[in-house]
Amino acid sequence: RFGVNFLDCPVSGGPRGAAAGSLTCMLGSDSEGATKMVLPVLKTFAQKVVHCGPSGAGHAVKAVNNALNVTHLMLGAEGLLAL
Repeated sequence: RFGVNFLDCPVSGGPRGAAAGSLTCMLGSDSEGATKMVLPVLKTFAQKVVHCGPSGAGHAVKAVNNALNVTHLMLGAEGLLAL
């Protein structure tokens, strides 16, 4: 109605990835036109851009990624404690 689009685009790769321009972006967007419009901007700092689905999907994928990373660290620590 107003010609405004909402996108979410969390990143993964940390400070080193940001400095190297090798971040991964998890893009959520309801509009193909808006996605095409922002891709050149995202490519200036991201090596990989993954369209995850509608608005909000990028943050959902990032949350799952963070949960898997924490789980991996906890399981590794648990395994070391068992030695």
